[in-house]
Amino acid sequence: MGRDLPDLQRAYGWVGGLWRRPLLSKIERDVAPDLSLRDGICMSEEARGLGLGSALREAIKVEAAQRGKRVLRLDVIDAGPRARALHER
Repeated sequence: MGRDLPDLQRAYGWVGGLWRRPLLSKIERDVAPDLSLRDGICMSEEARGLGLGSALREAIKVEAAQRGKRVLRLDVIDAGPRARALHER
């Protein structure tokens, strides 16, 4: 999903896009042209341990490469041992 107002309104409706856009503009940050930045992935408790995080990580790497990105950065919040092991791989 894009971050411009029409994209947000398609995803969240007219009103939902209107209030999300100003909030998102406060946390946007510029990144280097060859960097693909992901602000994290989230798995429900039930989905953990099924290999979905690894599959998602690989899909993110493929997408970044297809977009010509040489560097992939995944910012994470969860410091749990399973999340840490996934990201360190």
